[in-house]
Amino acid sequence: ACVQQGTDYVDTTGETPWVRELIDRFHASARGRKTFIVPMCGFDSIPSDLGAYITAAEIKKRYGCATRKIENFVTMTGSASGGTLATGIMMERQAPHRLHDVFVLGGQRKCGVREEDKDFNRVEFHEGVGMWATTFGMAKLNTRVVRRSNSLFEAEGLGYGDNFNYQEKALVPTEKIAKKVWRAANAPPDVIERMIKQGRLPTPGKGPSKAERKKNWFIFTMDGTSEDGRHVRTEIKGGDAGYEETAKMVAESAILLASKKGELLKRKGAHGGVVTPAFA
Repeated sequence: ACVQQGTDYVDTTGETPWVRELIDRFHASARGRKTFIVPMCGFDSIPSDLGAYITAAEIKKRYGCATRKIENFVTMTGSASGGTLATGIMMERQAPHRLHDVFVLGGQRKCGVREEDKDFNRVEFHEGVGMWATTFGMAKLNTRVVRRSNSLFEAEGLGYGDNFNYQEKALVPTEKIAKKVWRAANAPPDVIERMIKQGRLPTPGKGPSKAERKKNWFIFTMDGTSEDGRHVRTEIKGGDAGYEETAKMVAESAILLASKKGELLKRKGAHGGVVTPAFA
């Protein structure tokens, strides 16, 4: 309906299989109508997408070369809402192949899927930061969006780098916590559903209280590496990711798109379509 009416659109979905469907069905027609369809304008995936864009741009500005890779180290407090859990269960059951396809939204390198492109899904001590690294639950969403941004910019001759790679890792202080986080991130749908029925996890429509949300925070620390091995560090931080910050992000995305669309259409390559926050 938005494409037919030429109405720009933003949302806070985190469902990459559905976004793939939007791309296949509406990207070309949205471009033809100069209409911007911009999914994933909340915590998934604005901090990741804009953070990667800023880091790659700074590497180009500072060192005059392309970006080889960006590692995003995530520290945060908070808990998932019942709706988020339900969505995760649905994606695992209805579209597991697309959910776990690391290039489901595009961006695959010419050499194919490399080992470094695969989702980080283990527990290891990271010498560089002196903490334990493990699976970040939202990485299988955010990494796909960043890779699509790179592919969209590449089509306009503005890509991050021919060999670009982007990964996300959760950082925690101890091995015990890392293993607990890993188990939670890899819990099968049946286990999550059982925990919901037992009251150990929230049902759809329920989530952290206002008092709990006030205590929550997140920090993204991005380590960008240039093709010649030099580094740029970018830090993005905020309060409660799932509710407070997501509400701000999607509202500001809508305001920016409504007020600056004319400027966007003058930019090279920005002709509308089903795009990412960074590209829009």
